[in-house]
This record gives sequence, C-alpha cells and structure tokens, in this order.
Amino acid sequence: WKQLTRHIRKQTNGDLNFVNLETVVSDKPLSSVQKKYAFLSHPSGVDYLVRMGINLMSTANNHAFDYGEEGARSTLRHLGKLMRRHKQLHHAGLGANEKQAAAVKIIRVRGYRIAFAAMGNLTNMNKAHRAGPHKAGTLGIRYKADWNRVLNNLRRAKADYKILSAHVGVERSVRLDPGQRSKYEGALKRAGVDLIIGHHPHVVRPVQRKGRKLVFYSL
Repeated sequence: WKQLTRHIRKQTNGDLNFVNLETVVSDKPLSSVQKKYAFLSHPSGVDYLVRMGINLMSTANNHAFDYGEEGARSTLRHLGKLMRRHKQLHHAGLGANEKQAAAVKIIRVRGYRIAFAAMGNLTNMNKAHRAGPHKAGTLGIRYKADWNRVLNNLRRAKADYKILSAHVGVERSVRLDPGQRSKYEGALKRAGVDLIIGHHPHVVRPVQRKGRKLVFYSL
C-alpha cells in the first residue's frame, strides 16, 4: 500500500481529501455477475486510504452495483463500520434506498458547514441498478427526476459551501457531452452549488470558473 500510494500521499493534506470510490467493498467473495469488469475491494484497503487522509468519498458510479444489491449493501455496511472508527470519514451517493441515495451530507470543517452530494451514471442506463423505496443503489444522473431531486436537496441544504460529485461522461473524450455545460451551470445557479467535481471519462476535461464557483468537468 505504501508503495502504491507514494505519489498521492503528499496531496492528502487538506481538510477534505476527495476520491471517487469506484468499487464494491467486501471482506468475502460475492455472487458473480455477468459483467466484463467487476470491481471488488477489501475494507482494509479502504481503511488504509482513510488513515492516509482521504475522508470524502463519492460512492455513486457505474461500478457501485457490480455485484448487485448484495454488493451495494456490503459496501454500505463496511463504510458504516469505517465511519464509526474514523469520525472524519464521509460518503454520499450510494444508499440503502432512494431517499438515502439522494441525501446531502453536512460536514463541519473549521466552523463551516459543507454540503456534499454525489450522483453517477448507471451502467447502460440500467434501471435495475437504480435505488428504489426499499432497494439499495444509486440515483441516475441522466434521469431528469433523479437530477432534480438531488439539486432540490442541495438547494434546501443550509450550508456555507456546496459540493456536487458527478460521475458521468463519454470515456476517453476530452470534449464535453452535449448539454453538459448548461446542465452544470444550472446546478450552480439553481441549487447554489459552489464546486462540481466530475469524473468517469478517464481523461482530463476543461475546468470552468463562474465567479467564485468552479466546475471540474473531469478529473
């Protein structure tokens, strides 16, 4: 682990150190799924990242449901244990139901209230991966109702600074997706979002500044 993380350890020195946790977390094998790439990580690996300083995680991405609802609930269970052990750890995006998946987490940092929400793309827009009233999962950033639900929660959140994690975008393309700019600018205006952190394309996309607000279209 020390060797693997040697180049990023120096960067985990902020009050909030963010990652997109793009994996299912389990300490035992899970049922196999019919998917070309299925990601599974042991909780001890996530624990190492937290001890290294990473404390803000998006769990809304297209690999959150790699092992079905069993895997999603395993991730929530193990992250819950880590959060009890590490009080500074926070995550958003994956929930035991749709209400939890849409929830905004309020984090207190140096006397400030930080609101954090996360959304991701469902693999091939597969509704089976979507959280329901009694079903674990994430909300789909491409579903208008889900997008509006999270934005409304952010708009209502009483916070000094608001962060939205967005896992979406055509892979390996540095160009913005059609309508992406207007969609994100709408989030800045409608919901008072101050920072949008984009990821998923696996390449760096543009950075936009609107006054004191920032959009990273893809890290």
